[in-house]
Amino acid sequence: MGETFPKSAGCTLEEQKRPKVLPKAFEASLNCIVPLLNMSFGKNQPVKRILLDQGHCHIVCRPTEVCYLNSEADNTRVFLADGTWGSIDDSLIEMESVLPKDLFFRANRQNLINVDYVHSIAQGPGRDFIVNLKEPYSSIEFILTPEKKKELIEMLMYGSS
Repeated sequence: MGETFPKSAGCTLEEQKRPKVLPKAFEASLNCIVPLLNMSFGKNQPVKRILLDQGHCHIVCRPTEVCYLNSEADNTRVFLADGTWGSIDDSLIEMESVLPKDLFFRANRQNLINVDYVHSIAQGPGRDFIVNLKEPYSSIEFILTPEKKKELIEMLMYGSS
């Protein structure tokens, strides 16, 4: 799935026990990568890679590996197709501006969904609809208004809405 620093996205227990001090060379490379990534914000150009913090290591992934994003208080949590996740210190709005418009759909104020991972759309409570993703996130439900459901179906069928 993603290229990893220093090892794999699912770092082993042994790696998790290591001190969380990064080697100087790796720390220096992060200091170069993060500003480059952040410079792309505001230019409305899709990013080719995303640098995610997993606490004990950093992982680099492509937008196509992202299933969905969830806005949190001071960052965005990014859930990957392999079942792992990481955080990025940017808002969901900032992430939305640099992710491919034909790939990510704004489900609500808290979530962006990769349309390639949509498994089903079903009738929900009242007038709302429920979107389920493919494995490993099939148990996650996103509630859509009728208007948002129409936007999603158009995007699934014809591309960017």
